[in-house]
Amino acid sequence: MTAAADPAARRAALEKRAALALGAAVVCVLFGIETSVAHHIAPNPASPLVWTGLALAGSAALAVWAWSRLQLRRLRQAPDGGP
Repeated sequence: MTAAADPAARRAALEKRAALALGAAVVCVLFGIETSVAHHIAPNPASPLVWTGLALAGSAALAVWAWSRLQLRRLRQAPDGGP
């Protein structure tokens, strides 16, 4: 039986993906705060590029988290436990 056919395995994979994505988003926020503080202490012209990269990565991670949670909700609402 494959992971796609087993609802429990699919649910576990989605929960893991959601947790990892949320963790990545939190790390991006923390690095953004750290670089902001570092920029105030020792300004660097590359800081806006770093902030942009962190914002894009954090936004992508939040999108993956939201999509995974939506898929989990749909999986739980399915009458047979599958898609």
